[in-house]
Amino acid sequence: MKILHTSDWHLGHTLYGYDRQEEQQDMLQQILEITRKERPDAFLLSGDVYDIPQPSATSQKMFSEFMAKLHKAVPGMRIIVTAGNHDSGMRTEAFQSLLSMVDIHTIGTIDKEHPENHIIELAGKGFIIALPYASDRNIPDGFHETLCSMVAEKNTEGLPVVMMGHTTVKSADFSGHDQKFDNIIGGIEGVDISTFGDGFDYLALGHIHRPQTFHVKDSNRLIRYSGTPIATSFDEDVSHRTGVQDNTGCTDATVPKDAKETKEIKDPTPTPPLEREGSGLSEHGHSLWEGSGLSEHGHSVSIVEIHSRGEKPIVRTEIVKNIHPLITLPEDGPLPWNEVREVFDGYPSNIQSYIRLNVAIEDTLPSSAYAEVQEIAKKKACRFCLINAVRQEKSHTATHRTMELSEFQQQQPIDILKRYYHDKNGGDLPQDLEEMFLEAVKELEEQIRES
Repeated sequence: MKILHTSDWHLGHTLYGYDRQEEQQDMLQQILEITRKERPDAFLLSGDVYDIPQPSATSQKMFSEFMAKLHKAVPGMRIIVTAGNHDSGMRTEAFQSLLSMVDIHTIGTIDKEHPENHIIELAGKGFIIALPYASDRNIPDGFHETLCSMVAEKNTEGLPVVMMGHTTVKSADFSGHDQKFDNIIGGIEGVDISTFGDGFDYLALGHIHRPQTFHVKDSNRLIRYSGTPIATSFDEDVSHRTGVQDNTGCTDATVPKDAKETKEIKDPTPTPPLEREGSGLSEHGHSLWEGSGLSEHGHSVSIVEIHSRGEKPIVRTEIVKNIHPLITLPEDGPLPWNEVREVFDGYPSNIQSYIRLNVAIEDTLPSSAYAEVQEIAKKKACRFCLINAVRQEKSHTATHRTMELSEFQQQQPIDILKRYYHDKNGGDLPQDLEEMFLEAVKELEEQIRES
């Protein structure tokens, strides 16, 4: 069985107020051309079709027209779409009865009463277990194992089994995501691989935007995040950098400086060279899965071939290029404002990219910074998005002294703030911040008196 695995399209996404329809249309056209070339048995879209649960009519039309083109390009191919946490489950299933007539299956919610509706059989090829995003409380205990058992009963010919999911796997590479808590991404708490049971050959995941592959220890089973085809934030886009070999044997982007390992892997299938600490541990502490070492960095779709049940899937990627790449300047890290301004001024004027500027500051940005940037941007084809001010630690020799409780109780709030600011930044509290703080304290005291 041959599948194309993709996820996290986020159709309708805007970036700092800029509409992205043009590049999303181009993304879909590239995926269409890849599908036409590869002619897979199944096309899997593992969640987050849209950026919001109530997508615009324009975004829905973009998706429906693409589905029609996809079906026409490879008529015998099954198309399976599951809802992600950004999608509306009910909206995803709204036209299921009609779409299933042309081999398009949309699964938006967990069907507890009829679990067989999550199983899609490809005659003579294999089975797909299609699971959408769902909170833990909406997934019955042992639901994944139940589905795997149902497939095992049907699978008398030893055909490949693929499971789809949209969730956070513990200790995956979350680079590019806003992570406030360990193993919680986008409000989805990390799960152990054992949650999915052992009745699959390949687990086609969505949700994490960085493409990466893992394999279950002591087995041939693979778990993979296909990643988003085009970046949705500056922190996840490195597709414009110099190419190197990735861990599925295809050209990809430069390895970040903080990566633990940089090595070429010639084998077209991912071979995990090391086990990640704290990842996929069972309740007895035994490791259930291993990381593939270095996650990939280019935006792509995944082509997966599985010959039979129990055989190791062969995974390769097809790169998807963004016609409007997300560029951070300077590329080597933040610099003082004057130097960043020169870098931006020297940026090619004909590149239609999104631009973020990383500026190193000690206190605040110059008040004229944004006006200067806008003036430079007028002469270029790029879309300026923001200045990312990165505060640098000041070098000062102030001695930090621990305040006794009795002394603390005698201090006014403004005195404590001034001391904290001085210890942290090596200078005096700015006048405007002092006035704002005093006004806030005054309002709070009035509220206390009135209560």
